[in-house]
Amino acid sequence: MSNKKDNRVELLLPLLALFFGSSLGAIDTIRYKDLLTSNDTLVSGAGVFELGFFNDVASGIYYLGISFKADPSRRAVWVNRENPMIDSSCTLQIRYDGNLVLIDRRQTPMIVNSGMLTTNVNTTATLLDSGNFVLEQGGTVIWQSFDYPTDTYLPGMKVGWFGLHTDQSRIQVLVSWMSPQNPSRGSFTLAVDFNGSTKLGVWRQDNVRMDIGFWDRGSFRFIFANISDRYKFSYVSNENETYFTFNSEGTDASTWFVMASTGKLEEHYMVDANGGKRKKLRLIVAAALASLSVLILVLISYVQWIRHKKKDKDLASAKKAEISRHKDRELARFTFSSIEVATDYFAPRNKLGEGGFGPVYKGQLPDGLEIAVKRLSKMSRQGLEEFKNEVTLISKLQHRNLVRLLGCCVEEEESILIYEYMPNKSLDSFIFDPEKRALLDWRKRIGIIEGIAQGILYLHKYSRLRIIHRDLKTSNILLDGNMNPKISDFGMARIFGENESQAKTIRVVGTCGYMSPEYAMDGLFSEMSDVFAFGIILLEIVSGEKNIAFFECDHWLNLPGKAWNLWKGGKCEEFMDRTLATSCSECSAERLVQLGLLCVQERPTHRPTMSDVVSMLSNETMPLPLPREPAFLTGKTGSASSSRRHRHFSASEITVSELYAR
Repeated sequence: MSNKKDNRVELLLPLLALFFGSSLGAIDTIRYKDLLTSNDTLVSGAGVFELGFFNDVASGIYYLGISFKADPSRRAVWVNRENPMIDSSCTLQIRYDGNLVLIDRRQTPMIVNSGMLTTNVNTTATLLDSGNFVLEQGGTVIWQSFDYPTDTYLPGMKVGWFGLHTDQSRIQVLVSWMSPQNPSRGSFTLAVDFNGSTKLGVWRQDNVRMDIGFWDRGSFRFIFANISDRYKFSYVSNENETYFTFNSEGTDASTWFVMASTGKLEEHYMVDANGGKRKKLRLIVAAALASLSVLILVLISYVQWIRHKKKDKDLASAKKAEISRHKDRELARFTFSSIEVATDYFAPRNKLGEGGFGPVYKGQLPDGLEIAVKRLSKMSRQGLEEFKNEVTLISKLQHRNLVRLLGCCVEEEESILIYEYMPNKSLDSFIFDPEKRALLDWRKRIGIIEGIAQGILYLHKYSRLRIIHRDLKTSNILLDGNMNPKISDFGMARIFGENESQAKTIRVVGTCGYMSPEYAMDGLFSEMSDVFAFGIILLEIVSGEKNIAFFECDHWLNLPGKAWNLWKGGKCEEFMDRTLATSCSECSAERLVQLGLLCVQERPTHRPTMSDVVSMLSNETMPLPLPREPAFLTGKTGSASSSRRHRHFSASEITVSELYAR
């Protein structure tokens, strides 16, 4: 009985939030003598953005910031980082002279709009639904936050140079946070290259630059990026200014970019960020809530009764699907409601992770079988193609080193894949973890390397379809209970014909650090693209280090470059993970490093096939060829090997995060 009451309360809370939401009485503007304290916020007209104070927990310092109101994390998209405040006594107000000031217990006013001072008290400060905080006087904009971005690039913001050929020229850039929690200035800056103004680049603190994209015949192209269709870039250049801006289009999702503290440019989007459409509904219904409360409780009881009946029916449906799968050896079709039951209605505690196209949950079928449920994001049009691709491909594949697809669910807007559950999660969660890496001794790592090689060889040569994976990386290698590796995520895979040796695409997809040079630069991919990625994975497993294809703080060399130098100097033992000191011989280490270097050579024709790789791994007496210098030897601009020395490289991996409005 107590469980039923809890369920009713759980359902009632969102309804109460709907009726008595914080939008009631919310304001978007402050005027002279108005006071915004650390307990107050401004909310934009349609409820998209919220402005208020937040503090850096580590330092205790308070900042004025703007965030998406629907974002549970309240991660600020704009911060007044130049005026930090020492405690929670801070206030925001329009002063007697019309300027926007911050005051804390030091009682020294800090002018927010210090670059554009006013002398007239008749000013207002308004938070717009674009996320722009604007100080106006008589309809004229005096100052706006969009002219002083921090680390976040919102639609409508401009990044570039302004007031050219004047004594008041200025530059608008994005500067990363010091850390994910500390909003003070970090080490990386996104800006327009003044000498080549059609390029966007990222500068490190020591003034080293990496290009991340460029304007090309009427459109903006990211280097090494998964290009989505959620935004449209514009480029403006004249005698007064040169800048890039972008806008979201054709979607209900809000899209923005973040110059992360790690040096990566991240893409984020939030579905249904606009809560303003429900504002009038809340006001109307709130007045009638008292008279409707009884009806609501009756309705909740009815919903609970229906839900229990449906649950019993869905357990039976899931059972039939499982029986059908074993009987017909075909891909089982699950109902969405049966997946809800299996995952306890996608409970947060069952969430295993978040991929580029949606979250993954742990579940359990009625017969006790544990499953992994990959739920495609509703707003991901690009992901729908990957979903169809993955169902088509992996349902026809059977190998001990490939993740097994158990079934799928396609109902209305829901597209879901059901896999066998891997209790040890992904390989990267072990080899890059300071503590867990010790659980992988030399023998286990060799077994994992051999298993991955066997899985790729099956895809290239022995499966019913000849398949190029195109997105091999440590996070796509899952580990079962016995630490056996299984290749997953076939959303980017391509089928090759019998006589087809390579293909070309204008849409380069995948993960930087694992992409071969011919694919990253020219869109050419083949079996040798997977061989290159395998070589990177091998070197990462052996060293316990991640191949950082972007800026590294300590040195120029990326992982292949480091392996190359140590192998040439006969010091391969220095390349090994320190936890392997007692379980690995120097001879074995040198052989594996050499094999990894053979796989990451620049020219595809110089790399071994996966058949060769498997033979080299299984036959330790087989002599190995001498490798040539690896591709992308260093992270420094212009220092890639051979013919691509003049090109600028970037490992700006654009990642997608989905935040759902509450």
